[in-house]
Amino acid sequence: MSDWNQNSNGNYVYVIDKDDVMTVFKRKDGEWSGVYDGKFLRGSFDRPEEAQVLMEKWVIDGDKTLAATTPKLGWRPAQKGGFYKNANGGLATVKQAKTGMWYISIDGGLVKGVWLSSAEDAMQKANEYVERL
Repeated sequence: MSDWNQNSNGNYVYVIDKDDVMTVFKRKDGEWSGVYDGKFLRGSFDRPEEAQVLMEKWVIDGDKTLAATTPKLGWRPAQKGGFYKNANGGLATVKQAKTGMWYISIDGGLVKGVWLSSAEDAMQKANEYVERL
């Protein structure tokens, strides 16, 4: 395994080049995941080392099957967890509930009855809602 370093936020980073960094982070649900170039590692893990090994296989070895298909289009990490996006004059957010499921909010209003198993699925579904605004 390559040289991963823990930063002040508790994340693990591996610097490939000046502006090329892999990050393994702990999610709110206590599981570990990874992000590289705005795309997330598929799955979640009990230990950071598990995510680090798969991040290396994905990014360094080129196994693209390990990358989740994240609808990147303007989504940004929110300070209090989840992700947000400004779209069509409104604000869309996706957040993870204590149950581990993800929900969508459009302009502060909860999209009722929509619970998704991953952030990627929630962002994709939210994209569909904001296209209708």
